[in-house]
Amino acid sequence: MARSTRTRHVARTKQKKGRAWFENEDAHAGNAVLGRYAVSDGASTAARSEIWSRLLTRSFVWEQQDPLCAESLAELRARWWNAVSGTALPWYARAKLLEGSAATFLGLFLGAQEFHARAVGDSCLLHLRGSEILTAGPLERAEQFNRSPPLMYTHPSREVAEGDVWVCEGDYQPDDTFVLATDAAAKCLLRHHERDGTVSPLPEPGERAAAFHDRIDDLRATGELDNDDTTVCVIRT
Repeated sequence: MARSTRTRHVARTKQKKGRAWFENEDAHAGNAVLGRYAVSDGASTAARSEIWSRLLTRSFVWEQQDPLCAESLAELRARWWNAVSGTALPWYARAKLLEGSAATFLGLFLGAQEFHARAVGDSCLLHLRGSEILTAGPLERAEQFNRSPPLMYTHPSREVAEGDVWVCEGDYQPDDTFVLATDAAAKCLLRHHERDGTVSPLPEPGERAAAFHDRIDDLRATGELDNDDTTVCVIRT
């Protein structure tokens, strides 16, 4: 399958207000040569979900694996456990680890003219042509977000239900834009579009990270953006 080599992409992430950067449980990865991009949002109530979200995104992009494939998922679960269980821990921390971790996942592949996406949870893909949203999913409207999205789990007893996997594919044109966003950002982007037909805030290639972070702070201050880890990856074709 031919890949797109014209794309430019930029990704930005900002942790919850009041948290340190290393407490950010979101993860993102992207490679224009491979045509692969991914974001993941680690569940705040789960153990070491920042490690799980990084494993999911890096596996899809850099290892060109599908984390939803049973064999790949089993390997990733083993790698998560090896990463978190290697040091001596108090009994209560060990018990938390035994419950496992969880995260949403969204992966996008761009070929020469076609795209393929798979997702579990409320990290969303937007396919834009100008300011028009051609595709949005797994969620299409801001009102659909809630506190209990489907998740990918590290515990082998918690498999992903077939109905929880969102699959989307189609064609795209030069100058189209794809946006991958974790839940807080996706909800904000959809709300803005529903209100005035614009999609904001999006980071731009060449823009300093500080400028995007300032916009995130402003949106949180006005209540337009939930105080949650916020990650946006923008691909310009």
